[in-house]
Amino acid sequence: MNHRGGEIGSYKFESLGSNSAKIICNNPYPCDFDMGIISAMARRFLPSTSTGVTVEHLESSKCRKTGNDNCSYIVKW
Repeated sequence: MNHRGGEIGSYKFESLGSNSAKIICNNPYPCDFDMGIISAMARRFLPSTSTGVTVEHLESSKCRKTGNDNCSYIVKW
């Protein structure tokens, strides 16, 4: 809705079990922005049996900040 010009990119979800997932973000936005979106969405849909959400940036050496096309995160709830 708020993106202007250029490719908007994508978010890919890969389940890692009943309480974790890998999210791959391929977009023009900074890592902190993606981590905020991922955290907010995970909290919004948090099961009643879970106590919280953690988001961990994977392989910071393979990050958009270092020229990679995407960033990956592990989400646990």
